[in-house]
Amino acid sequence: MYKKEIKAILKGAKNRHGFIDRPDMRRVGNEVYQFLTSAQEQIQKGNSKTGFLIATAVLEEMTKALQFADDSNADIGNNIYFSIEILTNLTQKKIPEVLRKEFFKYCLSAFKKGLFDGWDWHFGILDIAGKLILTEQEGDKIFKLLDAVTYSGWELNKSQAIQYELLSKIKGEVEAEAFLKKKKSNPEVRLAAIQKAFSNKDYEKAIAYAKDGIKECEKKSSGWISDWYNWLLKIGQKQEDKNSIIQYARYLYLYNYRNEQNYYSILKKQIPPKEWHPFVKELLIEIQTKESWRNVTLIREIYIEERWWDRLLRLLQESPDLRMIDENEQYLKRDYPNELIDLYAAGILLFMAEKVGRKYYKAACRYIRKIKRLGHLKKAKEVETTLRDLYPQRKALLEELDNL
Repeated sequence: MYKKEIKAILKGAKNRHGFIDRPDMRRVGNEVYQFLTSAQEQIQKGNSKTGFLIATAVLEEMTKALQFADDSNADIGNNIYFSIEILTNLTQKKIPEVLRKEFFKYCLSAFKKGLFDGWDWHFGILDIAGKLILTEQEGDKIFKLLDAVTYSGWELNKSQAIQYELLSKIKGEVEAEAFLKKKKSNPEVRLAAIQKAFSNKDYEKAIAYAKDGIKECEKKSSGWISDWYNWLLKIGQKQEDKNSIIQYARYLYLYNYRNEQNYYSILKKQIPPKEWHPFVKELLIEIQTKESWRNVTLIREIYIEERWWDRLLRLLQESPDLRMIDENEQYLKRDYPNELIDLYAAGILLFMAEKVGRKYYKAACRYIRKIKRLGHLKKAKEVETTLRDLYPQRKALLEELDNL
């Protein structure tokens, strides 16, 4: 019944070519989201079976919809992950044994049939099955499914992570630990081990796993290194270990590209006010000595956090990039209005020296108008005149300047 309703929504949104465009997909996504909200409400009321049926119906039909719909706005993806969240949360609730068995059977069947093959939730549904098992015999059914196919790459990593969790649950810590040692190069297995140790408050074991993961990453230049540092930071926060928090937050601020937390704010809370500025000075020195495309961004962030507007101005003057000037206008226009206008003027001239084409000319003119809006009509006219003198052969530019 739920599948039919979702199919009807999808069918009604298809164009004559059988495809759902982005604007129509937004409407579909909102309607399907209401189904899932209803599933949550039903579970809260004790109607677990209804919630289970709705979530699995959405999961299946939205996965199919990825083949014939524009998911640029993640209207499909968000509903899929919402479905998985509902199903995962359901495994943590006390549900009737009949439903638990049906739920478990569904997960195995979905995996065996390949309903979600090629997507993350193909293994995700088996991971959910692992959370439902109560007996060794049920665990063996999952092992058999995993053993039936030879995996490689990320699929192998996911498969082994599920095996680790099963071993830990039905065979015991000794076998799970032995498996981890054999598969220590698999980051998914290590992640599962850290999560388990962390949830069990076995922080020393979680720390050992994470540090060993860092050593593995340093050998192979793996992108997982930030994940292990993030776990060390989380553990330090749980243990209220000030030195560890500073050590790992500092590393993550300087070298991590995926910010799970506000590392700068964490550091500022841990370091005494009298020691803060010397600490920041050391941060800036380290940033400036390492080669990274993030250097200017990090320095800019520090200047903004510390409200060092004079330093921010000098940073922009060194390389007057129009986008960067625009982003920082709010910080400079009160204390440095004239310098800001000079920055825009220099940025426009530098921009035009490097770019050719009408879309760039339009962009330059937008910034000239910005100078006007900031009340500097004379400077705007000077920039316009300079561009006309420098590039008399660029007809498209002259046309755009005529429109000012």
